[in-house]
This record gives sequence, structure tokens and C-alpha cells, in this order.
Amino acid sequence: MPRTTGETDGAGGRPAPPDFDSYVRTQWESWMRFAYIVTGNRHDAEDAVQDALVGIYPRWRRVSSHGDPDAYIRRSIVNANITRWRRTRKTTPYPDLDPATRTDGDATDAFADAALLAELLRGLQPRQRAIVALRYLEDRSYADIATLCNCTDAAARSVVRHALNALRDAVDKEQP
Repeated sequence: MPRTTGETDGAGGRPAPPDFDSYVRTQWESWMRFAYIVTGNRHDAEDAVQDALVGIYPRWRRVSSHGDPDAYIRRSIVNANITRWRRTRKTTPYPDLDPATRTDGDATDAFADAALLAELLRGLQPRQRAIVALRYLEDRSYADIATLCNCTDAAARSVVRHALNALRDAVDKEQP
């Protein structure tokens, strides 16, 4: 019988790793939001999350008991998107921002803001987009970002600084 979170493994009293299926169920939406921001569309986001899960499944017990499975999955999403971008050298628009798909009444202002944000994010390099998403959409620390993106804290700060400067420049060009 699989152990649940909170039970110990009997070896030194460490917590038992969470059950893979229940962990995926609880984290899926968070990973999808992150992957959507990183990839730019829902289909690539689903593929990225599923590929990350395929990669972690054989290592689940080791990663979940000795590491951070969430960090592993997010890093896999970022790496897969950078690889895809390098292969295709293209950015993907954010097609899911169609106002017809919104269900919360008149969303004109929200749609305009989302469309502008999507356009601005599209102008960033994939790594910049991923790090900005980690920092501002997920409120991650620079140490977390450095771990997830396999860089130093200073590099993560530098990427954020350059990305924000690029976003500011893009906004300045948009204004009359």
C-alpha cells in the first residue's frame, strides 16, 4: 500500500515522499499556468508539463524524498522551452487571450491589459520570459530562480534587470 504524505519511511524518521498521482493532481494547475507563460500557448504548455512528468516519473521516489520535485518539473519546463525555441527560433503568440473565451462579463479592459502584457512578453527571449514569470508571477526568490534555471543568483538578477529594461523600452515605444 502506498504511503501518504506525512508518514515516515522508517529510516531516520524522514517524511515519506508524496504519492505521484496525488502530487500531480494538486500541482497541475500551477505548472500549467507557469508553462503557459513560458511557452506562450496552451498546447505547448501541456506538452511541456507532460514531458516534465514523463521525465520525473522514473526518478519519483528519489527526487521526492531527497529533492524538490516542483523545482525539477519547473526546470524541465524552462529547459524544454529553450530547446524548442532554439530549434525553431520563433516566438509563439498567446492565442488563448481571445475575449470570446472569457466568462466574467465585459472583459474589455482586462483583455486589453492581457493582450498588451502578452505582446510585451513575446518580445523577451525565452529565458528572460521564464525568469520574469518565476520572479513576478510566482513570487520566487532569486535563490529559487537560480536553482530552477541552473544559474547564479547574480545571473538571475541580471536577467530580470535586462528583461525589465526591455519591457520598459517596449512600453515607451507604445506610448505616443
